[in-house]
Amino acid sequence: MVVSQRLSKKFFDTEHLKLEPAFNAYKAANINKLANLINNKKRPTSNPIDSTFENWIVNFSSTDIPVNVTDVLKMGPKYGIPFEPHCIPTSKLISDFESKISFIPSDSRNTARQDFTNTIKKFINTPSPLHADKNILHKIKETKIFQNNNQDLLFLKADKGNTTVVMNKQIDEDKMLQQLSNNNSYKVVRYDLTCTLQQEVKKLTTNWSKSKLISDQLRRQIAKTDCLPPRAYGLPKIHKPDTPVRIIVSFTDSPTINLARFLSQCIGNNIVPPLSRVRDNFALVNAIRDFRLPPDHILVSLGVVSLFTNVPQDLAINAVKQRWHQLVDKIPVPLNELLKALHICFKAAIFKFNQNIYAQTYAM
Repeated sequence: MVVSQRLSKKFFDTEHLKLEPAFNAYKAANINKLANLINNKKRPTSNPIDSTFENWIVNFSSTDIPVNVTDVLKMGPKYGIPFEPHCIPTSKLISDFESKISFIPSDSRNTARQDFTNTIKKFINTPSPLHADKNILHKIKETKIFQNNNQDLLFLKADKGNTTVVMNKQIDEDKMLQQLSNNNSYKVVRYDLTCTLQQEVKKLTTNWSKSKLISDQLRRQIAKTDCLPPRAYGLPKIHKPDTPVRIIVSFTDSPTINLARFLSQCIGNNIVPPLSRVRDNFALVNAIRDFRLPPDHILVSLGVVSLFTNVPQDLAINAVKQRWHQLVDKIPVPLNELLKALHICFKAAIFKFNQNIYAQTYAM
């Protein structure tokens, strides 16, 4: 009875740690959305572009941008651009759909295909967009023409917030190279491990499948083909002097992207987080909402520069080993195979910028 109570308490403590911060974050986000909707309820619904928010776009270039173009840029990268029925990219949609259909059970794929086909047909057969949408489409067309005529410009998302940043390509490249010149974090290498890593992931997952550790379907999901090296780009930090860039490495279509996702789910979803862990800003606000600092104290926030290149790989490996008792019944592969997979992912810490290949290094 005592053991059952302990297991029950451990289970509910874990769920409390994981779910309550998430619930609070979603609750706070929805409250903010509701407040915005209430504040903006008198805004005309015929025009989704709000020209009053000038700080939605920051132009660091010397090029004058037409009003219609700035209106489109203010909508941000997440705005759902309306499609005219005859312009829908049917072939691309089908190709993208088929590339993802292996992630669902085989007995449900034909039903999914039918639903997908019906959705496309329904969209094509719907009436033409409203006048407001035609107005937006006209501005979008003008924006595309402007971009084609000014190919020396980049249109980027700011590192923080929803601001769109316009910057000359050469200035952005110079800022990136300045960051990449930090020899403690990055170094230029002469090798591209894309093909090697692709073969290593294929060999690893094939052995797992032959040993009945994973299904053949999961093997196909993890082992990618026709891979590309990770690519680096920069997000302008407009809230800092001289507007430095934050380097982001995109692993989309890289050899280890699906293996890393698999490991992240296996490890991240099954390790009990420490009591000191703070999930996000919302959880921090909730944790200190009723806390009062003594008069002679101040609240200090510390930031980490180049976080991932400052985490020793041995430390990460030992952290997994020490928590294996939490994972042993939750992961389909044994510890030695898990460590092999982690080492493959660690080797994938390379990326391409312009024509150079860079390796991310651990800085002591």
